[in-house]
Amino acid sequence: MPTTTHRLAALTQRLPARVRTGYWTRVVPVLALLAVVTHIPSFLRPVWSPDEGFLATQARMLADGGVLYDTVVDRKPPLLPWLYEACFTVFGSLSLWPLRSLAIVAHLVTAILLASIARGRWGNRAGAAAGALYLLLSIGLSPEDTQAATFEVFMLPAMVAAFRYAERRRWLAAGIAVALCSLTKQTGGAVMLPVLWMLFQDSRRRGVRWLPALSKIWFGFALPIALVAVILTKPKGFLFWVVTGSGDYASFGGAWVQMAGRALGNSAILLGAGLGLVLPLGHRLWLKYRHRPLPAAGEERGSTADLWVWLLSSV
Repeated sequence: MPTTTHRLAALTQRLPARVRTGYWTRVVPVLALLAVVTHIPSFLRPVWSPDEGFLATQARMLADGGVLYDTVVDRKPPLLPWLYEACFTVFGSLSLWPLRSLAIVAHLVTAILLASIARGRWGNRAGAAAGALYLLLSIGLSPEDTQAATFEVFMLPAMVAAFRYAERRRWLAAGIAVALCSLTKQTGGAVMLPVLWMLFQDSRRRGVRWLPALSKIWFGFALPIALVAVILTKPKGFLFWVVTGSGDYASFGGAWVQMAGRALGNSAILLGAGLGLVLPLGHRLWLKYRHRPLPAAGEERGSTADLWVWLLSSV
C-alpha cells in the first residue's frame, strides 16, 4: 500500500514542470517563512499599541449593534474596523491572534507584489531580493509600530498593487486599489501621485490620449468610496470623521519641533535597522554599475522616475 509520502510525491510529479520548478514556487515559500519569522514577536503581547485596543473596542461595539460614524467613531476609514469585527465574529474577541495572522499575510502579499515589480524591471534575483529586503525592513521601527495589526500594515498590499497595476497600464484596477488603500488609511491615497505620473509618462511616450485612462482611474477610485460612504455608512458621518474632521492633521499649526523630532528619530531607527543590508548591497551595486558599458547613441536605460515619485509621495 503506498504511503502518504509516496502519494504526495506522485501528486507532485503530475504538476506541470513550470509549477514544480517555477520562479514563484521557489520564492514564495521562502518569503512566507521570512514573513512568519520576522513577525513571530507580534504574538507575544495581548496588545501592542493603543490603535489595536481602540480597533478591538470598535469591533465589539459594532458587534453589539453599534453604528459606524454614529455611535462608534474614529478618525479613520472603515475597512479595518470591519475586518476586526469579522474576525471577532468568527474567532471570538478574547485574542488578536487572527488579526496578527492576517497582518503576516498582508506583509507576505506586499513582499510578493514588490518582488513582482522588481523582477519585471531587473530580473529574478532582484525580485527575490526586493521581497526579502522588504520583510527584513518591515520590522525596522519600534515593535509598537511594526508588530501591531494596525492601519499601516493592512494598507500596504493595496498600495503596492495600485503601483503594479499602473505599471501594467491597468488603470481601472489601479484606481480601485488606490481606493481600497485610502479606505484603510487616508494617507494611503498618496499612491495616486505615482499612478498619475505613470499615466502621464505612458501617454507622452506612446502618443495616446490620456483622458480615457484618467477617467478609468477616477471611476475606479470613486466607486468603492461612494459605495462605502453612501450605502454602507452614513454619508455625513463618513465625510466628517474620515475627511473634514481630520483637518487638524493637515494644518500648518501644531508642534512642529515634536513632529520633526519623531520623524527624524524614526528615520534614524529605520536607517540603523537597514545599515547591515545597505552596505553590502551598495558595494555590490557599485561594482556592477562601475563596469557597465554606457548606452549606445539613442538608447535609453530603464527609467526609475516613477519609483522616485512613489518615494516622495510616501514621504
